[in-house]
Amino acid sequence: MYSLWFGSVNGQISGNTVILQLIGTDGSNAGQIGVPASEVNLGGNGAYPVTFDSTTNGSVLHSVGTGYVVNTKACLNSNNGNFEDVGYICLAVGSSSPCQQPITLSPALLTFPLQTLGSTATSQPITLTNISGHQLDGLTLNPQPGNPTDFNGQLNFMFTDNCGPNGGPAGTNSFTLGGPNAPTSCIVTVSFVPQESCTWVPDAKGGGTPPAQCPLPLGATLTVTSPVTADNDPNFTVPISGTGTSFIQPSAPELDFGAQAVGEASLPQLLSFTNHSAGPVKIVGPRTTPCQFSNGQTPLLRPVQDNGTVAGIQAVTGGMSLQDAGGYLTVYYNCDADQQTELPNFQISSDTCTGTDLAPQATCSMQIVFVPQPATFINSALDYFLQLNTVQCESALFPTGATSDCENDSGRFPVELKANAASPLRMSPSAGLDFGGQAVGSTSAPQTITLLNDQAQATSVNFYTKISVKGNYSETDDCPFTLAPGATCTLTVTFKPKAVGLNQGSLNILYTLGSAGTPGNPQTVYLRGTGQ
Repeated sequence: MYSLWFGSVNGQISGNTVILQLIGTDGSNAGQIGVPASEVNLGGNGAYPVTFDSTTNGSVLHSVGTGYVVNTKACLNSNNGNFEDVGYICLAVGSSSPCQQPITLSPALLTFPLQTLGSTATSQPITLTNISGHQLDGLTLNPQPGNPTDFNGQLNFMFTDNCGPNGGPAGTNSFTLGGPNAPTSCIVTVSFVPQESCTWVPDAKGGGTPPAQCPLPLGATLTVTSPVTADNDPNFTVPISGTGTSFIQPSAPELDFGAQAVGEASLPQLLSFTNHSAGPVKIVGPRTTPCQFSNGQTPLLRPVQDNGTVAGIQAVTGGMSLQDAGGYLTVYYNCDADQQTELPNFQISSDTCTGTDLAPQATCSMQIVFVPQPATFINSALDYFLQLNTVQCESALFPTGATSDCENDSGRFPVELKANAASPLRMSPSAGLDFGGQAVGSTSAPQTITLLNDQAQATSVNFYTKISVKGNYSETDDCPFTLAPGATCTLTVTFKPKAVGLNQGSLNILYTLGSAGTPGNPQTVYLRGTGQ
């Protein structure tokens, strides 16, 4: 967040360490410049020590990390669960000259709008200007485009410039700005061609990003190094970000299922996929080989294109990993298949997607049910994914791939599948609520989930503790202390976001069974909403 702040400072300088309080125009404590070493990043506030350094411009306040945190009514810091103002401070002390840097980079932050993967590159300029009033020699550029995507080995950002001699690229050489023989400014052009919308491996335990948090911003930086600086820091960096979106998008990033008895099917949940690109995309066909266990597992390798070893859409277990496959990384995973029955726990029916050439703006659909299998351990619930296998576009890693009817990020995992552990409690319509977009600070319309004590289990359910809530959600219910077999009660939930962005929460239901008071498997209602 970038904003102007007005106020005053009050504090002390001890040796070369600075700790100053920011005081608002209304006298309120608006934050702090610098912290003692014992309080670095205390409570996640992101603040670091600030030193009192000498430079050719006098003395300045300088931090090797985030030098200050501003906490105002309009911009709360992270301790209050919202965004914060953070950054560096260059403040002249004991000098008649202002603390002015010799160069400027405009804009100071470069952001690209949402863009479909592999579409024509969009470009934006960053202007580097010498404002020192004299010639600057020895300037260098260090563009960092970020890591190549795992999907096709290509970069999301590219850089060109006219900062070198005679308006050519600077490359790794130093260059001059200002003076009689050099311009006072030059331009670095940043091009954005997104290759992925999110991380390949979605399992958060493995360092990936769950589908509900996608698309994920992609990042790059441009750093200019100047031999002349006002605060002993020669590096001037522009953060660059952009977001890519995949061609085929699901109607929901997550499907949540309540508990079921072994072999008992849940109510079906409808899922659809829509092609948002300007051309058709091929979803590969069904498997030609069964998903069977061998030595206790079903290892599968993501194919470049359909070779019969995977289905166009299939359920796979969590715990996926990236491994070397002869010069490039690919994802290894286990398909969802029970070792005893070789049937999936998440079963797909009414599938109009697999094997389809999905036309632009067209939609295909399927139904998914949860049918827990006897040899699948689900006492701690299930967290699986749907994999979408489309034809892979031509790339540096896969030069024999397709150039049409394809996606850059074929083989991704766009939908998470969650199911509760065994319990007599049944949830309707499902174990998840999605509140969509909601204005920050306002309360959503209520949504409800009905709990049923399955009469077939013939045991009472005792709610011995209050249902706990995580996230920016509130819950009320009419559940009695004891829910008899066949009886129901209702949970009512509202969403009141405190910040812009995705907010995931949950209801955690603890209970005991029967007169013996045996603890039952905790049940979870998964909550999602986005602050706007």
